[in-house]
Amino acid sequence: MKTRALLFFCLSFIFLACDDEIDVFSDDPNLPVVYGVLNSKDSVHYVRITRTFRGEGNNLEYAKIPDSSYTQITNVKLEALSGSSVRATYTGNMVELAPKKEGDFFTEPNFAYEFQIPELDKYSEYRLSFDHAGNEVMAQATIPSKPSFVNVATFSVVNNDITTGNQPFYGNLIFDYNTASKGKLYLLSFVFRYTEFYQDGSSEEKELVMDLSEFPSQNISGGDKIRYRLNGLSFLSRLAALIKPDPNVKSRLVGNGTVILTSVAEELFIYQQATSGTGGVSQSNLNYTNVYIDNGETGLGIFEGASTIEATRDFSNFSVKAIIFSEQTAGLKFCTDRQSILSDNPSAACD
Repeated sequence: MKTRALLFFCLSFIFLACDDEIDVFSDDPNLPVVYGVLNSKDSVHYVRITRTFRGEGNNLEYAKIPDSSYTQITNVKLEALSGSSVRATYTGNMVELAPKKEGDFFTEPNFAYEFQIPELDKYSEYRLSFDHAGNEVMAQATIPSKPSFVNVATFSVVNNDITTGNQPFYGNLIFDYNTASKGKLYLLSFVFRYTEFYQDGSSEEKELVMDLSEFPSQNISGGDKIRYRLNGLSFLSRLAALIKPDPNVKSRLVGNGTVILTSVAEELFIYQQATSGTGGVSQSNLNYTNVYIDNGETGLGIFEGASTIEATRDFSNFSVKAIIFSEQTAGLKFCTDRQSILSDNPSAACD
């Protein structure tokens, strides 16, 4: 009988918000399962440690019982490495996180091991170790150097004033960046912020995340110069597709935007390729892992590093007008509080 474990994986590295479920299989009903991504942008890091399980009857029903996945482990620690030397040691504290989304597996309790490391990128290698079922389990993460943006300017969706009757002259959101050492995959996304005002007088700040590109670098030494263009028409069309008209919304105040770039280390890239079945990786590699047991066996899951940088900018006045009045987004009730726009366009004010 094959045993079953659940891993949560998301390339956005938002550990508490992973939606994708990956089934991994093993003949051993008590293998350690590790999931952890150390990101240099964070000062608090979480590593989830569970185990495979096997039960009689319906495995999905069995999986809803917390004891089926959590197991007693001891001596959970992280060691910062410089070559073969240990430079610092951090002890993991078990904490309960917010419940996961409803699904086949239990949603709470949701335990993980917490490590507080304010300057993660001070060292580039970290070794996780813990005792499980009489054996020591280890995994090692590489922290890529931080990539860098080049001249992120004010976000310009259009380059002319569409409120004067002119046809829009669409611009490009241009993101230039330099790759960094030990980074294999580069994930680019854009966050659009706005505030919704409701008919009952309440309001809520919102964020809309657009995944833009995934670039696997052939040069993990870094130094490559990469450019990504998001056309203004495409940007407005995405807003129209992702934000739906709502009769409870009176207006939506246009906010700013943030471009986010994450550099992923090589083991995590390989793991993602293997578990997703993409990139020419065979199905036999579905259980790819860098989790090792001192008895010569392997565990399951992945423990690796990433580095994220962000740049926040305002939209140009022409762009704010386009978001409010363009053919694509005019029905979404966008508005502004910028006096430089309202002086000539009073209808752009929020109700």
